[in-house]
Amino acid sequence: MSTQDERRREQAELEAEFQRLDIAHAVLADMLFAAADTAQAKGFGPDCGFEIDRLQRSGRASKQVHDERTALWDRLLDYRHTPQMAGRIRAKVAERSQRPGRSR
Repeated sequence: MSTQDERRREQAELEAEFQRLDIAHAVLADMLFAAADTAQAKGFGPDCGFEIDRLQRSGRASKQVHDERTALWDRLLDYRHTPQMAGRIRAKVAERSQRPGRSR
């Protein structure tokens, strides 16, 4: 197998993993919003134990999936773009994440 074929195979594997993580992230976000909506409908009262637990669990899992997805996206930059373009994209992302007032 040539280096180019190996690179294409690696990119296909990374793209598939990114899609899997993207779906997992969306499902966890749906769970989080559903639990929040239900807890709000119950007035965030003492009978919201299940919903609060679901919020905490889906929030932790969502953060983990987000972190993995972000790391994978960074690796994919090297496959999707030239090294120079990937570097510019990383620099732009780093610049935006350093701006004051970011919610994350």
